Amino acid sequence: MTLTFLSAFMRRHSITQSDAAQRLGLSRQALVHWFAVDDTKLSNACALVEAYGCRLVINYEVTLPGLDYRDESTPNYPVEYDTLRLGFLRRAMDDADLSIQTLAELLGIGRTTLFDTLRSDDIMLSRLFDISRLTGWKLCIRIVDGQSML
Repeated sequence: MTLTFLSAFMRRHSITQSDAAQRLGLSRQALVHWFAVDDTKLSNACALVEAYGCRLVINYEVTLPGLDYRDESTPNYPVEYDTLRLGFLRRAMDDADLSIQTLAELLGIGRTTLFDTLRSDDIMLSRLFDISRLTGWKLCIRIVDGQSML
């Protein structure tokens, strides 16, 4: 279910795995592997949609302290990525006052591992879903195609 948004994008644009692999300079088997394990790096997902003139827009809706989100007129605060692929995650952590140490503990990984992930500015998509599940933040992934959003 992690790559559902990529499958939908490819179906909508009639893109085969062979076509996408060729455009990305990968073997077809490499792309098939992404879908077989239902996971890939964020950089790979970005490269795929960008190869077709689109942009991946990801945000976490973070519940901020002091606001009542049971009132539907008060939207959750969107955190979108900018020049850094993981900029949205860094800002969500800042806004929620969540340290690297605390997030690493929630994920069951070492602080250094998470620090290295943030430094490399890349992450497995399944880890983004894990963060959403463990923090209660809503993960939103959209593909922007010109002026329309999928």
